[in-house]
Amino acid sequence: MTSEADCLRCNSNEATVLHAVRDCPTARLVWRALLPHQRNQHFFSLDIRDWICSNLEPITFGVGVSSLRYLRNKFVFEGSFTMSKDVATSIMIRAKEISN
Repeated sequence: MTSEADCLRCNSNEATVLHAVRDCPTARLVWRALLPHQRNQHFFSLDIRDWICSNLEPITFGVGVSSLRYLRNKFVFEGSFTMSKDVATSIMIRAKEISN
């Protein structure tokens, strides 16, 4: 993370790890593309411990968090932006490759 107090992607006052990989609107769009519609409500309302323990299959979840963290850092440090739809597709492909 950076020493900035604000999220540089959405200008929120929050710049926690949870915000970067779940609560930032950019991250939310990615997760919504990966999640079945009925799981959206609970996915975004859990505290960090319960969220990590209960969501998605482990490979997809791990690849998703890792990808969102990596792409957030590319945006902050290099100004590189990737569309949420492309991120979700990349996550699904990587998770499938790992599980095979």
